[in-house]
Amino acid sequence: MPAIANEPFARQRSFCLGELRSQEPAARIQLRSGAGTDQPARGYGVNGDLVFLLAQRPPEYDTARDRQGKVWYRVGFPASKATGWVRSDLVRRYCLVGNPD
Repeated sequence: MPAIANEPFARQRSFCLGELRSQEPAARIQLRSGAGTDQPARGYGVNGDLVFLLAQRPPEYDTARDRQGKVWYRVGFPASKATGWVRSDLVRRYCLVGNPD
């Protein structure tokens, strides 16, 4: 079996990573089960945590809008393998340009 199959989210990764960012240094950035603050929390990250932006159909990453029109990203934490949704204004994206072959 190829090594990539054992990596977290190997088949769900887009070509983007994210870094969690908040104006409050000690803030807990909530990981939600769906797009919206009305969705149950599944955990949290902190400033500087790196996440994968996940995709049902790579290379595009998954986004959704909540009832207020805010955009959310589906993310995965590499160490814990936790997945969920984080509001886009709390994620700094780093994406590859072009086809990375």
